[in-house]
Amino acid sequence: MKQVNTLFRSLQSFICRKEISEILEMVDYRNPARKFTVQELLKYWIASSIEKWSGFRDSEDKMKSHTDLVAVDYSTLSKKASEVPYSFFKELFHLFLGKCNRSTLRKLDLPILATDSTTMTVGVGRLPWAYYRDEKAGVKLHVSFDVTSLLPKQVEESVALQHDSEVASQLLTGSTAIFICDRGYSKYERMDSLQEENHFFVIRLKKNTVISRNTIPSFYRFPFKYRRRCNGLCRNGFCEDEEPLSNCEFCRFRREHHSRSY
Repeated sequence: MKQVNTLFRSLQSFICRKEISEILEMVDYRNPARKFTVQELLKYWIASSIEKWSGFRDSEDKMKSHTDLVAVDYSTLSKKASEVPYSFFKELFHLFLGKCNRSTLRKLDLPILATDSTTMTVGVGRLPWAYYRDEKAGVKLHVSFDVTSLLPKQVEESVALQHDSEVASQLLTGSTAIFICDRGYSKYERMDSLQEENHFFVIRLKKNTVISRNTIPSFYRFPFKYRRRCNGLCRNGFCEDEEPLSNCEFCRFRREHHSRSY
């Protein structure tokens, strides 16, 4: 219980009621309840997550032992949870992360953002609008993760069947950073856009990429030397980069092992 109370106090110190009201107005949700408000619902989600309550019925009894929680019956919990839109919690999450990252953003000129997705599946009966495969439904979270601060920077959601590349435009934009992505987010037009916007990026190439190779001399004044530098034209049968992208292969001095970075 001490851990829950500490989180309640931390949350109140980070995000004030005025900011919560502004987000509610942004997502066009009115909060008519006087007793069990959105703030109380948020505190309930924190407590139930930390203490691993099994459901609304189980929570009804356990909320009575928490002095910082408003005790209500399970039907009120269920109704309130279904009323408050998911977009509210998403915007609140981004606001919270923005405040946590302020000190890091002041210090770093070029943070490293790693982007990837994870798929969560349930029975198709629970999410019939998000059919995935067989008897499963699923949703996917796409996360832009700050490698230095070890905190998420941005989170976007989609159904599980939506391809990663369709969400990349929402994640690989705006920030002055080094973007690191797997091939699921690889799209040649996007690489051109990132290059035009002077963004740095490391994206794993698709298996069907065609690369033209040109060997240049090694530079021995660096700890790492170029073994081979390739100016590659990436093709997929339909599209081709407007400008060649550099693909380099490095090796250490006095070592036979080398790794490729594309």
